[in-house]
Amino acid sequence: MVWEERFYAEPKDIFSIRLTCRKCQASSTIPLGDREYIPETCSYCHEGWFTKGSTDHKYLTWLLQSLIGLRRRDTDALCNIHFELPGHLNMPNGT
Repeated sequence: MVWEERFYAEPKDIFSIRLTCRKCQASSTIPLGDREYIPETCSYCHEGWFTKGSTDHKYLTWLLQSLIGLRRRDTDALCNIHFELPGHLNMPNGT
């Protein structure tokens, strides 16, 4: 028998987006609410992360702005929103 865990997060549970530079391996964390745009370059080595106006940059900026908006949802909303995240497999010994 195998059990698989799943985790569910509400928009208010997500508090940042993290980017890691492929060149220098430095990470930048963009807290939700501090700004509504994604930097195009690494703040450490200044390597470009995105081509100016690229689809990746647009989608990531849209994701950031959407998460900020979802965190500010009206408490009278008629449904709850959750994001499903994979957990890990638990395999008991001997089965």
